[in-house]
Order: sequence, then C-alpha cells, then structure tokens
Amino acid sequence: MTRSISILFMLLALLTGACSSNSDGTSENSQPADAKTETGTQAEQQEAEQDYQVNESLIAWVDLLNVRAEPNTSGKIVASLRENAVFKYTGERTETLQTIELRGASFEAPWLKIRTAEGKEGWVFGGTVQREGEGKAVQRSTMSVGELADLEMSQWAKRSEWTSSGGDSESSTTIYSKGDLTLAISKRETGEYGYSRMYDLFNKDYQLMKRRFVNWSGEHPSFTLKESIMDLESNPAKTFTRSQPFSKHFFQLKPRPESVEGDFQEESLSKQEAAALNATILVEAIAFKDIPSNVDKDGGCSCNFEPSEASTGMMVFASDMEDNAAIKINGKMIQLKDDLPRLKQRGAQEVWITLKEKGADELFGKPLNSSGDWQDDLLKGLKETMMAMDEIPTEPRIKSIGTIGMGHRGVIRDLWNDAVREVKAKNNYDDVLELRYAGNGYTCKITARQTSRHDGGGGKYEGFLEILSEAGKSLSSWYVYGDCGC
Repeated sequence: MTRSISILFMLLALLTGACSSNSDGTSENSQPADAKTETGTQAEQQEAEQDYQVNESLIAWVDLLNVRAEPNTSGKIVASLRENAVFKYTGERTETLQTIELRGASFEAPWLKIRTAEGKEGWVFGGTVQREGEGKAVQRSTMSVGELADLEMSQWAKRSEWTSSGGDSESSTTIYSKGDLTLAISKRETGEYGYSRMYDLFNKDYQLMKRRFVNWSGEHPSFTLKESIMDLESNPAKTFTRSQPFSKHFFQLKPRPESVEGDFQEESLSKQEAAALNATILVEAIAFKDIPSNVDKDGGCSCNFEPSEASTGMMVFASDMEDNAAIKINGKMIQLKDDLPRLKQRGAQEVWITLKEKGADELFGKPLNSSGDWQDDLLKGLKETMMAMDEIPTEPRIKSIGTIGMGHRGVIRDLWNDAVREVKAKNNYDDVLELRYAGNGYTCKITARQTSRHDGGGGKYEGFLEILSEAGKSLSSWYVYGDCGC
C-alpha cells in the first residue's frame, strides 16, 4: 500500500512539472536571460497581443514592416508593408518572446503570423502592430522611409536653388523647407552614362536624419537602377536597398525612372558609415543681396566663387578681398576672417615639430594623433603653413626630446622635404590663388587657378573649395568658379 502511494505521488509530481514548463524546459513564467523587466504598460501591451483573435484586423505602426517566411529577423522577406497597412492575424504566434528596439523604445513580444491584403502569409514581430485606435506611445519619425521613397512635394516650400558643373557632369541643388524640416535634393546628369539623385533630410538642428540615393548605371544591354535609404533615426542605424534591371537605355524610357520597384532589403549600417553620415553639413548657396554687411560688397573689390561656370546669381563663397568673407552652413550665415595672418604667426615659431621619446609628438605645440593618417595630417599642417609664408625655412624646424630612433626621424624629415617640394611647385605658378578663411568652428579653403585676366586687374578662376572642421577634417568640397577684382 505504501509503495502504491509513493508511485502515485511521483506521477502527480511529473504531471505538475509537465504542465508548468515549455517544451524547451524553461518555466512558463520565467523571462529569457536577456529580457528587460516589464513596465506596467508593456505588460498590458503583451497581454493585449495574446488576446488577438483569429482573422482580427491589425495595423502596422512602423514603416516598411517586413513580413518574413520564418518568425525571426533572419527569415526570408515575403512582403513589405507601409505604415498604417491593414492585415489579418491568422491565430498563430510564437511561444517565446523577443525584445526588439523600435523608434528608441524596447518592445518584448512574440512573432505573429499574418495575412496581407494581397493574400500573402508570413510572420511579423508583435511589437510592430496594433489595433485600430491603439497607440504604442512612441514618438513618430519626422518622415518615414517609405515617405522619403515616394515623396509628396506639394507641402514643401522652395528656399533656394542653384546649378553647378564640373567636367562632363551637370548638377543642380534645391533646398526645400516644411515646418522644422529641411530637404536638400541634388540631381546630377552625366550625359548618356547615367544620372543620380540624392535626397538629404535634416531636422531643425540640421542633423541628417535620412539620406536617399538613386543611381542609374550600366552599359547595353544591361542597365540597373539602384536605390538606397540610410536611416539614422533608427537604433542601430539602418540601410534599405533595392535594385531594378532594365534592358533599355533610359533615353528610351518615358518617363525616366527615378524610383525602384520592389521590396527593400534591410541591413544595419556600420558604425563608421553612420559616423560619416552624422558629420554631414548642409552647404547652401547665397544671393548677392544676402551677403553680410561686414563683407564690404559696395567697396568695389570682391572675390566671390560660384558653383557654376555660367553665372547663376548664387555663390558659395563671398569675400571683400580683405579680411572678411562668408559662407552659409546649416541654414546660418557663417562670417569668416582671413586665416593667413594666423598661419604666418604660427610659421614664425622656431620649432614646428617636436619629437618625443615619451609621449606624443607635437606639431606647432599640439599633440599629433599617432593613429590613422597621422602622416597626411602632419604633411597637410606643414604645407598650409608654408603656403602662408613669404619665404620657406631653409632648414627643417624639428626638435628632439630624448632618444629618437633614426627611422622615425627619417620619416619626419622626409615629410618636411615633401611639403617643401609641393609648396615650391605651387608657388612656381603665378596664376594660382590660395585663400583661407576661418570662423565659427569652420575653415574655408580655396585653391584655384586663373583662367583669364580682367583689363583692370584681377580675373576669373576655377578650382576647389573645401570646408574643414575645427579639427581639420574635410566636411564638404566643391568645384567652383570665381571672379576676383576691383
């Protein structure tokens, strides 16, 4: 009798354990090891998701929602849904939950099997859907990826427009505004070889939020239109890409395609790519009437550079041929001062480069970053200082502190000699114009060659304008055409 009772208790214990565990052996009430503690709101949302009924209509609250063949982020994409798309819940869901970040907030939810309006079935993450009238209480993106892919321009106001050219290509840039948003659309034509379109969307602080790039390329009989959208608002930053083949040249297609058909493929942007995009600035051309008053535009002398050889009435750099200049960056006029006096003062120092046995080497008293392109940085610093001087030092102004290896000393001396050779080569051309102005954390550098002379002095120039950060990093560059004289 006792043995029978013991066996009965064992069976009851096994049955109880089976009812309280999942097939993978984890407790029904236990959380995954990487799951975050639920807030009351999240718990209510999760409970509501469990109550979805078969054939209930649900709505996508994120844009370009991927419908996948398997319930995970690696599953094959079978459809892509726009924001506010309506679809049916089939009644199937995963037992396990997954935590995914959407628009800066974490959602813990199962995957749901759904049926689109076109009849395609697949899986979506439960945190991306909601009932009609329900709010996920997450700040909406200023513009979704899908909206940028299919722009509606009727609500945008044109702010400025200009053209530019260089070589065989012609470009135009148009700046639009809508509320706190700024949209820069750049169009480039390269004859029969192709064309490209770039759309940069900035927020009120002129931080780049999204970039869309469309490019036609290829040769007969195979042509391709590629489209990519980089989304810096998502975390992590993402890129959406798609392409479409064509058997005909775009000259034969009417209208010319400027958007790709088909679903986007989603990937994460690397940290390096995201960092480069985050450094984007909006350079805007300015009209003559908008030149700041400190730039003497009525004195008769000026040196202004435009983005096009044929005058467009818009310029990207305006100066009075003295101490003052201006450029427009991120919606603000940046007033600049001639930077050559500072460089001359720096060049008057007895020691330019300090080599140290311990610690970082120095250029003009500031530590050199030994990682990355330090040799390019050193060469650049030497050249810009030598260019500002009336006479280049005959001997390298290098000082050593402690014991310095011959190899390292040789590299530094070679860089000095390279700088001297390149600057002398530039100085041999009387028609080369070198301008350098700085202010508000930016440096504007222009290197141009004179193409013709005016009877009364001065002349026309063409070359490159480059905008640098305070740390000397190149932020933007243009091929420009200038007119300087009195």
